[in-house]
Amino acid sequence: MIKCIRTFTNCFLFVYFDISPVAQSVPRPSRKSSLRDVAGGEQVTYNIFMFYTYVLRSKKDNKLYVGFSEDLKKRFKEHNDGFVEATKSRRPLNLIYYEACLSKEKAYKREKYFKTGFGRRFLKSRI
Repeated sequence: MIKCIRTFTNCFLFVYFDISPVAQSVPRPSRKSSLRDVAGGEQVTYNIFMFYTYVLRSKKDNKLYVGFSEDLKKRFKEHNDGFVEATKSRRPLNLIYYEACLSKEKAYKREKYFKTGFGRRFLKSRI
C-alpha cells in the first residue's frame, strides 16, 4: 500500500508497508518533463530534481537508519549490497518510509529532524 501526502515542509511523503523488494517499487520522477503553454501552444521544458529523505529498517536487529539521497533506488541498492559502512552489518534492509523534496536543503533538514527525539516520535506514529 502506498500513501502520498504533501507535508507542511513542501516535501512529498510516501509511505510503504511491507513491500519486498522495495528497490523495484520506488517511483522515480522523470528528470525532464514538458508542458504545453496554453496561450501560445509552444512546448516548455523544465527539469525536476527530487531529493529523498528515507528510513530503512534492518531485518536483522529491527533498528532504523535515516538518510537522504538524490537517487533513492541506487542508494537503497548500495545499502543492501554492503557498500555503506553504517548499515553493512545490519543487512538485509527494508525501505519503510521516504519523503521526496524539491530542494537538497529541505531533504537534509528532514533527515536531521528524523534523527532527533521528536523526529523519532513522528516516525513511530507514521510507521
